[in-house]
Amino acid sequence: MRIGYYVHHHGRGHATRAGVIGRAAAARDHAVTFLGSGPLPETADDPRLEAVVLPRDDQRQDAPFRDAQAGGALHWAPLGGGYAQRACRIAQWVHSQAPDVVVVDVSVEVAALVRLLGVPVVVVTQPGQRDDAPHRLAYDMAAALLAPWPPGVGLDAHLEPWRDALFEVGGLTRFDGACATSHRVPSQEAVGVFLVGGEGWDDPTLPDVVRAATPEVRWRTPSTAPGATPIETLLAQADVVVTHAGQNAIADVAAFGAPAVVVAQRRPFDEQATMGRCLAATGIARVVPVESGADEVARATGRALAEVARRGRGPVGAGWRAWRTEEAAQRAVDVVEGACRAP
Repeated sequence: MRIGYYVHHHGRGHATRAGVIGRAAAARDHAVTFLGSGPLPETADDPRLEAVVLPRDDQRQDAPFRDAQAGGALHWAPLGGGYAQRACRIAQWVHSQAPDVVVVDVSVEVAALVRLLGVPVVVVTQPGQRDDAPHRLAYDMAAALLAPWPPGVGLDAHLEPWRDALFEVGGLTRFDGACATSHRVPSQEAVGVFLVGGEGWDDPTLPDVVRAATPEVRWRTPSTAPGATPIETLLAQADVVVTHAGQNAIADVAAFGAPAVVVAQRRPFDEQATMGRCLAATGIARVVPVESGADEVARATGRALAEVARRGRGPVGAGWRAWRTEEAAQRAVDVVEGACRAP
């Protein structure tokens, strides 16, 4: 089976998730092509994976971006500029490669284009207030909606009209099966980890305030620099993780069962605020609301550390097990395969 996978250019989260699903699909001997104009998953080590770099359509020097939302029907379809070149490149790939299915993560416009070209589309859906006309259009066209969270946690209310097409597969993480919490090396000092997305913290003082309030903790921030400690090692050792509420970060923390303070950040469609409310309501993690400041994060971190000292770190707790990271990528590939076979 030949699978196309469109990857949104904003941040690295979409590319990370695409890599998780794409590699699981390649392991079943499917050919997977990633398409996007931003970060894309690595493909050099697997001949079943390839990448197509698309031209950008959002460069200010190219166009004035007139009527970019097409009267409210779409999210991004500006008149003029590089949009036609980008759409044509996608259409050329579809015409030459004849994919069996295309996963779109995320773009209403790409989903519509691919579906118009006669290819079934799997739309990756996200938390938040997404009941606007463009989102509804994408959901209506989708052969399947792939939700990277577990069922029963309250993130699916906006998807009720498409219940029959919705598949909540669990949290998608790079570290499925790699949990090392049962092999944690005891330390003489508490270890804390900051997980922040590419946009940084809404309050840039947050790490310094938390460090000042918890002098007994050795705080670490994952880095991709040569020789840096891998993020999976840090998560396996952490007594507490202070993390944003992005989907990949939550899934990574869940995979290692790390005690966490989740700090929702301001993002479009209230994505992280919605995720934070879900985690708080289900009791899965300690959550600091989006409107809170760094001092409240520091207090919540202190309470989390006190709880760890009282109960011990232990193995993956029942709360994080509910996020269903184990085998989530396999369930996602099942959805993609099913969409290809759908009538």
